[in-house]
Amino acid sequence: MKRFLAVLLLLHTFLFAKYVYINEGIITPIDVTKTEELGKELYEKTGISLYVVAVKKIKDKDYNSFVEKITKDLQKPYLLLLFSRDDHKVDFIESPKLRHLIDKYSVLSFHGPIIREFFTNNPYKYSAGLFKGYIYVADKVADIYHVKLLTNLGVINRTIYYLFKYTVFVSWAIIAAIFAIFFYRLYRKRKKRRS
Repeated sequence: MKRFLAVLLLLHTFLFAKYVYINEGIITPIDVTKTEELGKELYEKTGISLYVVAVKKIKDKDYNSFVEKITKDLQKPYLLLLFSRDDHKVDFIESPKLRHLIDKYSVLSFHGPIIREFFTNNPYKYSAGLFKGYIYVADKVADIYHVKLLTNLGVINRTIYYLFKYTVFVSWAIIAAIFAIFFYRLYRKRKKRRS
């Protein structure tokens, strides 16, 4: 019975996924659920659909026909993160209306960790990297449209990062001030002794 419920849950996740457009077992069910939540919120607030396609191998004769076949059914305007495991391919595709909304190369350079994962042995090694890339693009779109995404973990992580960064900066400033006061007093004592 437990196995049946687990299979039913996984099947439900994959059957009703909208923003994870194609997933050939590369993205974990948890990441699919989070991606769907984030994609739905992004669409509701900006009107832009952000999709993920994660395939094991591109089955068409050439890459361009594969992309055309996928993008013709997507709801416009769209952004698409495309990943092919066996072809070692990561791409970012924009609908014509959004052609210059986000710099394609900044998105692709962010996916460097995914490319490094090609050489490890974890079965879901690409899932986290694809989800981080999805968060990154959703974050960029939200910044451009001046909206806040409540389901976006990237915002939370960035806030924690900045909080940590400024705490360290303030700590170093306090330590530097203490040393400056100490050396200034030491300098004044030595100056009094010489006089």
